[in-house]
Order: sequence, then C-alpha cells, then structure tokens
Amino acid sequence: MTVLRTGIVEISRASRHPGVKGACDVSEPNDAWTAGGGADLWNGDTLRDGRGESRMRHLVGVFLTGAMIAAIAGCADDSGGGSGGDTGSNAGAEGLNGCTAASAEDHTLDTMVTIEGQGTAYTPQCIRIKAGTTVTFESDFATHPLVGGVVKDKTKSEDESSPIQGTTAGSVASFTFPNAGGYGYYCDAHFAEGMYGAIFAE
Repeated sequence: MTVLRTGIVEISRASRHPGVKGACDVSEPNDAWTAGGGADLWNGDTLRDGRGESRMRHLVGVFLTGAMIAAIAGCADDSGGGSGGDTGSNAGAEGLNGCTAASAEDHTLDTMVTIEGQGTAYTPQCIRIKAGTTVTFESDFATHPLVGGVVKDKTKSEDESSPIQGTTAGSVASFTFPNAGGYGYYCDAHFAEGMYGAIFAE
C-alpha cells in the first residue's frame, strides 16, 4: 500500500472505500509525524545548521504540498468522472426519436397543443413547448397504442416516468409537461415503421 504523509493528512491510494470506485482514504496525521516533527522523513543528525534545516523544511514542505495535490487529483480521476447526460425519453435537447429541439415545430407561445395520429405518422412529429403546457394526442389508440419512450435502431424502450402514459383505448389523451426536458413517444404497434416523435419542454 502506497502512503503519502504530508503533515496534514495521510492519503492511501491502495485502500479504497468499499463499493466506491476510485475513492481514497483520508485519515488524521500519523502519530510518528506529529510526535517527531517529521522524524520519518529525516532525523535530527541530518542537519545541524538552523538555517539549512529551515530551508530544507521549506523545500520538503513545498514538495509534499505538490505531491498531496497530485495524489488528490489522481483519486478524483480514478472515481470515473462526472455524471453523464440524461438518457431515455428525457434526453433533453439532443436527438430524440428523429427530432431535435432546434428543428422542432415551435409552440412555445401556445398553452395547449394537439398532435394527430395520421396513418403511421404523427403530425406534427416534433414540437417545442413551454414547461407547463398541455399536449393532446388524437388517434385511434386501439390501433395505435401510445407509449412514452424512445425508439432507436427500430428498438423501443418505454419510459415509465414520462408524463406520456400508455394509452390503448379511446381517441383523445392529454398530458401536461411540468418540467423542462425532452420526451419521446411512439406507437407501440408501428414504431418500426417510423411512427414516433418527441416533445421538448423548455
């Protein structure tokens, strides 16, 4: 186990917190250090001159400070990086079900928007709205079951947390989008034929 003693904390790169990738143990100063004033780095016979010892202590202190910063940075690198972006139907402004926020039909001034199922397509397929807007789907849901989720490479993935709830009966269904984000939807029977779209709330 590699241990770095800095006079402030002791950091172990080999000892990691269970279940946390790249986590490093940080503990209180080592007893030998605090009692001996750094005796594990040099002993009292090494330097007798007060000024030389002071300079040496200064240089060693600078070195150890830099090493401590490097060790902590290394621990952060081992942790696997930051969190990634949203996935699933709440994918934000990135491409979603053949739509992007930039190319979506602008309905940000409307408080209610209607999407119609026509044949095996939705019209409009991609829309941009303000958070809090209600979107109404008009379709034969027995023939074209509506699902909130993502279609990628002709593979569907339902998002159970989507405001768009699965609808298999009737012809009208309305959903409100209280939060900003990207929300995909598709026809459960014809998604492979391109019957899907997305709503971007901002």
